[in-house]
Amino acid sequence: MGSRWEAVGKTLDNTMKTISVKTIYLVTGATGHLGHVIVRRLTEKGCKVRALVLPGDVNTSRIPPGTEIIAGDLLDKESLTRFFAVGSGIRAVVIHCAGIVSTCSSFSKPMYDVNVTGTRNIVDLCLATRAAKLVYVSSVHALPVLPRGQKIREIG
Repeated sequence: MGSRWEAVGKTLDNTMKTISVKTIYLVTGATGHLGHVIVRRLTEKGCKVRALVLPGDVNTSRIPPGTEIIAGDLLDKESLTRFFAVGSGIRAVVIHCAGIVSTCSSFSKPMYDVNVTGTRNIVDLCLATRAAKLVYVSSVHALPVLPRGQKIREIG
């Protein structure tokens, strides 16, 4: 597992080198495991970070000090507009980690709403606000289970 997190760290380091000093990182899913690690790593490096957190999320206290917290929801465009409001001359790098993960074979309405509609809202606002970058993090559960011995192919 250590090498995986080292790779995440190197990717973040490389991204930070290519982006101007006036950058804010907008992170969804900051109270989840991966989002929390990313926020912590960015704040340790002195980056300005803003986290979108569901109102009343019991894990909000885990978010590192110095992180700006915006209460909001992927399905609430008004709260997303506040989340994306960074001011002129500041580049926004959006790291979208929020989502509902399930091992069920079918989608529930809340799962669809958050994972599909919520992600669409994030993409729409990235385009509308001309975000510098969008990093979309998904789960291994998004991949189909293949017959034994078959390999998953990356497309793109």
